[in-house]
Amino acid sequence: MELEKFFPKEEIAIARSILIPFHDRILLDKKINDPKAVFLSIYMLSNELKASMVPKEQVKKLFVGMGRSLENFRKIIYELSGKRKGKEALVSIEKDLIGLNFYGLNQIKELLSPKEKK
Repeated sequence: MELEKFFPKEEIAIARSILIPFHDRILLDKKINDPKAVFLSIYMLSNELKASMVPKEQVKKLFVGMGRSLENFRKIIYELSGKRKGKEALVSIEKDLIGLNFYGLNQIKELLSPKEKK
């Protein structure tokens, strides 16, 4: 898999620092927590498909392909959906589609922004 189909040119170098293409998978560094891995999966597929809402099944496949657990995907989607009483939705879900909302997109922009050297 090529990272170029998932990221704009200006994000490729940073993406390479946390993702390693390996045949039909892209492995994600374990220092990235699972909620951010879900946001990243949605972001990558949104860029590939050029759509703000993408099929949840494809997001799940990419997330698991990154070396993450299917069970964790289900738990995280539940948490991010805002279904738990008193919790805010951090992703948009419409039937079988899922997309980033403002919060999720900001999480990705923070993850993929160049880090300042001190």
